[in-house]
Amino acid sequence: MAYQKSEIKLEGQVGDLVFYKQSNTYRARAKGGVDAKRFATDPKFERSRENSREFGRASAMSKQIRLALHEVLPLFHEGTMQTRLNSRLRQIILGDAINDRGDRGVQPESLPFFIGFSFNSGAAWKDVYYAPFEREFNATTGKLTASFAEHWASTVLSPPKNASGVRFTVAAIAVDTEAGTCYGAHQHSPVLHISGRLPQQFFELDIEYPQFPVVLLAGLAFFTEKGGYQIPIEQPLGNALDVVDVFVGT
Repeated sequence: MAYQKSEIKLEGQVGDLVFYKQSNTYRARAKGGVDAKRFATDPKFERSRENSREFGRASAMSKQIRLALHEVLPLFHEGTMQTRLNSRLRQIILGDAINDRGDRGVQPESLPFFIGFSFNSGAAWKDVYYAPFEREFNATTGKLTASFAEHWASTVLSPPKNASGVRFTVAAIAVDTEAGTCYGAHQHSPVLHISGRLPQQFFELDIEYPQFPVVLLAGLAFFTEKGGYQIPIEQPLGNALDVVDVFVGT
């Protein structure tokens, strides 16, 4: 790497030199890497081509999941979410025992490895909500239910200091592993006051394609009261949305 010191600053490529701007400084470097034709045909790069194809599948499935959850994610994701999601899906793909390396993909039996993934790296479900909850999926009717029992808020919640309210979210993703597509459904509770008891919460989702594996997510978003209105707390982000269960072959 070299710095450009002349009065004329360049960006782009001239021959084997690449000129670019980084962190408000202008730099130059030699063109590197392997040309596309060699990468696609040279046997030396076969392992790299295999890895590239599988990374591509992980990235594509990650995008499908984010699209399925696009109405849910705004209060839960942070800057590392996409990278971490890609990485988790890559690990799930490595669990494919059916296909050869390079042709592996997301298989239904590997999806339980998704359990425990937190869409917010700063707050996991187990760290903000301490009580178990009941859930059931009926693949015949396509009904997915989740029930949270009544509790004293102080015994089951770990809210931010300025929180006055909390909202439960239950979401589900039906994953067509062959087509590489996802279909989402979700429900929110009302914003509940965190002083006193939290009433029982019951959710019922209609899964559009119940023949596919279904990934269940549970979330909590915290609110603070301003001017008589409950406003989401976004800084610091203490909301949690985690994969808590996967229903396969039910």
